[in-house]
Amino acid sequence: MSDLDRPSWCPDRTCLCLTGYDSRMCVGRLRETLPHGDMFNTHSLCLEENRFYLNDADAYYLRRCLQAVREDVSQNRLWCGGKGTIYDFAAKG
Repeated sequence: MSDLDRPSWCPDRTCLCLTGYDSRMCVGRLRETLPHGDMFNTHSLCLEENRFYLNDADAYYLRRCLQAVREDVSQNRLWCGGKGTIYDFAAKG
């Protein structure tokens, strides 16, 4: 992703922006690592104007948490627009 694609609200203008989604989220590699316990933060995750530093362990556990949400949505039919719960509530409203 080039700086031309970096969201205008991104608080870190110095990171190597790797990707952004829906103009609300972006991920970039830090130009310099930051010590964090016995590891080093290597990336930043920006959700709108909130910035979080990540290392390999953080990325692993974040992925597991997001996978749990995805599985719950799939197993309980919670998606929008299909025959899922949200659609059913909207139809009854």
